[in-house]
Amino acid sequence: MKDWKNNSILKNQTEETPPKEIFQAVCDEIGNYFETKNFKYSKSTPKITLKNKAYKLEIRFNSSASNYAGGYVNLEINSNLYSIKLAKIDKTNSKFKGLLTEVITPMSKSLPSKFDNASKVVETIDGKIIEHPIDKFKHKEYTFNRNINLYQISPTLFDQIVKFIEIRIVNWYNEFKTDDGLLKLVLEMGGSAKNSIDKDNFYKYLEIRKFDKIDQLKEIIKNR
Repeated sequence: MKDWKNNSILKNQTEETPPKEIFQAVCDEIGNYFETKNFKYSKSTPKITLKNKAYKLEIRFNSSASNYAGGYVNLEINSNLYSIKLAKIDKTNSKFKGLLTEVITPMSKSLPSKFDNASKVVETIDGKIIEHPIDKFKHKEYTFNRNINLYQISPTLFDQIVKFIEIRIVNWYNEFKTDDGLLKLVLEMGGSAKNSIDKDNFYKYLEIRKFDKIDQLKEIIKNR
């Protein structure tokens, strides 16, 4: 469990504490934690980045114009994975060369059978489960919400945020990088996740990676 210093703003929030100060303090604490895991933290544009010769994983922290002192401070967690090799030959998009995944890709899974009476189930960062009625959404899927209110954040909630990043993003991408892991993840994907990778540059990446089950993977992705 995270235990902040006594002078930390996270231990001394009041109804007058500006939301931007709370947001920045949380981002700094997340950055400090993941710097011990070989990530680089950017304070000015809050994000953590892990890069090697093959990939760049970028996890960004955004907030909201709807924040207000004494009640709501939004944290939104967005991630993308880039292929360094693909970036060198990707001429289709000058801003996002090498982009493999969208922010929704690791956040959408197929809906477990026990939720047959729901069209979508959402799990929040702090563990709440929200079921939406049947036929409300096009894709029946289990999704992970990327937003959480930081006002009066507790050490327990901070640990849940870190665990969310580690399990839903970092561990997911570590599995994505192995052939068996990628096949397993695509088999488990919900419709939104499959939509997010059904694009030419993703299939080009699979060729560069020399993935030997491209046709099988394409069939799984198209079947949504």
